[in-house]
Amino acid sequence: MSGTVDGKEVRSYRLFYAGTARDGWYTNADIIDDMESMQGLFRQLHPGCDIGIAFDHSMTHCKKAPDGLDASVLNLSDGGKKFEAGTQPLLRDGWYLGADGERVPHVLHHVREDGTTVQKGVRTILKERGKFRWKGTLHEPKLLCNACKARHEKPAPKEGEEGEEGEDDDEPDALPSEGGCCAWRILSDEPDFAEQRPWLQETVENMGFEMIYFPKYHCELNFIEMLWGWMKAWHRRHCTYKFADLDGPDGVRKTLNERLPLDFVRRAARHTFRYIHGYAEGLMGALLDFAVRKFKGHRTITPEMTAAIKNEFDNKKRRA
Repeated sequence: MSGTVDGKEVRSYRLFYAGTARDGWYTNADIIDDMESMQGLFRQLHPGCDIGIAFDHSMTHCKKAPDGLDASVLNLSDGGKKFEAGTQPLLRDGWYLGADGERVPHVLHHVREDGTTVQKGVRTILKERGKFRWKGTLHEPKLLCNACKARHEKPAPKEGEEGEEGEDDDEPDALPSEGGCCAWRILSDEPDFAEQRPWLQETVENMGFEMIYFPKYHCELNFIEMLWGWMKAWHRRHCTYKFADLDGPDGVRKTLNERLPLDFVRRAARHTFRYIHGYAEGLMGALLDFAVRKFKGHRTITPEMTAAIKNEFDNKKRRA
């Protein structure tokens, strides 16, 4: 997609030269920058439409914002080297439910007498919410229990960053508690932390768009894979084995802007829609692949077709 937005030429892609001595590495911040630069283009090309954007369900797309409510970046005690060094921003303010069920705003940092702002640790946050204890006991929870370490639900704290108090490994594993099995789990289960959206989802939805994630391990639902396949196949057939040609005006740029047929894009989308509707009808595996090939002239696989598809597929297997 391309167009002129506020006097500036905008395209729905950019060429990124990965490498330490080039553009660096494509990070979450780059994804956010690209989405923000393209929101005007989306509205210009689709005026008056409800716009939905789909992304792969990858770790990169699911990362929380730098200041997002994420218990795993906090130490047990206040502060921490990463906050003091500026590599980790202070978390945004949160909230918790009061005794009357109403939301109570909760500031997650405090200011010292010397004027410096300090990030509150897990202990302080939970104590202010009345949650830093085991159910029915006065025993304080560990920062991270052995069970969570084994399940890799939260990364193990780095040496020297979490403060050693309350981290005695000789203590018994976490007892059942009101909020979880350890301090990080209790805080992660708090409603404001549990409802924290990924950074990308926040950005897209704040633009007024709808966002969905493709299911994991289902590339057949994402028709951009077929577009990349078409482009790579074209360049393999016309390869000059010179990177300068691939990167030149007659290379990838021209393929993106001119060569990729719009008709193929639409056919790839229809192919994906048939898979989506096939899954919705309960088809899967080899049966779904057969149905998609059999009814490739249709946008969807209707319920009326499903019984006929199953019968024909079963007959074909028996003959084989």
